[in-house]
Amino acid sequence: MPELIFSKGGDVLFRATLNTRMFRLGHSPLNDLMLPSSDVAPFQASVERTAEGFRIIDRSGSGLTINGASKDTHVLVEADVITLGSLRATFHAELRPAAITGVLPMDEEPTAQVFLQLEDGRRLAVTEGGLRVGKDPSNDLTLADGFTSSFHALVFRRGGHTVVKDLASTNGTLINGIKITEAEAPEGATITFGRIQVTVALAEGRGGKGGERKQVGELIYSDAAMGAVAQAIKSVAPHDAPVAIMGESGVGKELVARAVHQVGPRADQPFIAVNCAALSPNLVESELFGHERGAFTGADRARMGAFEEAGRGTLFLDEVGDLPLDAQAKLLRALENREIRRVGGDGVRKIFCRVVTATHQDLSSRVQSGAFRNDLFHRLTVLPVRVPPLRERVGDIELLANHFLATFGDGKATLTSAAMEKLQTHSWPGNVRELKNVLLQSVVFSGKQRLDEADLTFPQVALADRVEEGRVYRPGLTLAEIEQDAIEQAIAVHGTHAKAARALGIARSTLIARVNLMKKKP
Repeated sequence: MPELIFSKGGDVLFRATLNTRMFRLGHSPLNDLMLPSSDVAPFQASVERTAEGFRIIDRSGSGLTINGASKDTHVLVEADVITLGSLRATFHAELRPAAITGVLPMDEEPTAQVFLQLEDGRRLAVTEGGLRVGKDPSNDLTLADGFTSSFHALVFRRGGHTVVKDLASTNGTLINGIKITEAEAPEGATITFGRIQVTVALAEGRGGKGGERKQVGELIYSDAAMGAVAQAIKSVAPHDAPVAIMGESGVGKELVARAVHQVGPRADQPFIAVNCAALSPNLVESELFGHERGAFTGADRARMGAFEEAGRGTLFLDEVGDLPLDAQAKLLRALENREIRRVGGDGVRKIFCRVVTATHQDLSSRVQSGAFRNDLFHRLTVLPVRVPPLRERVGDIELLANHFLATFGDGKATLTSAAMEKLQTHSWPGNVRELKNVLLQSVVFSGKQRLDEADLTFPQVALADRVEEGRVYRPGLTLAEIEQDAIEQAIAVHGTHAKAARALGIARSTLIARVNLMKKKP
């Protein structure tokens, strides 16, 4: 696809892809590209797609300077240079390698992860799916600025480049001081949304080298976001108070729970994990507290429950938000009294284990809807630990990918730089679990030891499958709660509000209105 690369004083400012039939340049904000130079007319020129090729036409009446000569019109050919005041625009018939923008040296491939760096320290990864920027809270990057439109701009990756697209905002979007409609921004460029400025930055470890491998328990990481989780693990591990681990499905909550156990004083004691979502409602009490012989049909012998099995170790209750209300009441009583009663038994038994829980659900909203007990919520969430989704810790992707590849087959499979970039720009709705599965499928079905970009395929998870997995209806859920779960799952599966709305069969504006309404609920 043809492009114009704009530079000033030898420094590349941005790249503009000629992906429309007509591309207008000039000092007026009504152009596709607003140029700041006072030497440029309000409507200086237009580049139009014709049968001959891309023709640039003077619209100022004073002519254009192309390759040092004055012309009124010209069919652009490779490396033509157009002088526009203090700027130079170089035409290329095909997109140039990312190195030409100054993002990477010429001998490196564009595999580094790109971020938007804000002045307040926030850093968001730019993916192929894109970051939606604006004042509305439903955006990926919400900017509280009166000069920023509700839906101001979109920043995304395309062909190894960072592309900024203005969404018809009131005050416009600028790259290095130049107002654009759509253009590519090099590393270090300053993007202005209203009055807010962000910088295009690369992650540490450019060229695919990745960050330093670190580990706590069995949990390996290199991204700073997981470094904060590791510090939280070390902080809560010495204490006996309950730990609540929160995060999306597939982020590694059980590994975090195991790390809490492994670095704490109970490391030499049992670690017992129970998936509450998989328990039959009729057997929850038996699984947790045990039963005596003859307590119910099929109970031909006495059995210890999870609390007793854990002894003085750690009991990990995964997806605790799925427990039925009657089981929640009994769990609360066990935690408060530090004792249990087996099903069908008369006496009580003291318990000594530490309890760690995990859930992908918003327990506070379930408390408000009556699906989760308020007193149990406060009993379990004494020491909360949030595990960020993989899209918020892209610095871990290379480390985890290489770790997983080393465990498959003979452990010799590797990734090309293009394949690694594809992994780093995916939105990962299934998080680390999805990453592992994608790599395993690629190794098995490609039969290769060197995996390229084309060998990686991402599953298209049907919303119906995710809803079934999450069990749409559970006792205690209202219709509003079911709708909220469906919306949250659709956004998690599809990555953006637009795709989620299409999957649900509603308008994007309707979905955003529902999301905003859910946020406002007390």
